[in-house]
Amino acid sequence: MKRVRTIPTLVRRLRDGHKGTFGTVLVVAGSQGMLGACMLAATAALRGGAGLVRAAVPAGTQAAFADRKSTRLNSSHSSVSRMPS
Repeated sequence: MKRVRTIPTLVRRLRDGHKGTFGTVLVVAGSQGMLGACMLAATAALRGGAGLVRAAVPAGTQAAFADRKSTRLNSSHSSVSRMPS
């Protein structure tokens, strides 16, 4: 094992960057009544620096996911896609 003496630095974001510059994440997850992991993964991707996060959830859970998303995530940075059930 190697001892870490300094914390690595992140690359500076460009001033004129946009959501397309910082990568896109697609989270494919969720089932009826079990959207927690999907929400956690989508939130983590945004906090981790992804420019755009999309979540593909089963059609029957889309409304519930959108309701939870609106209270937890900034809707301009994410979208919900419908997956066949």
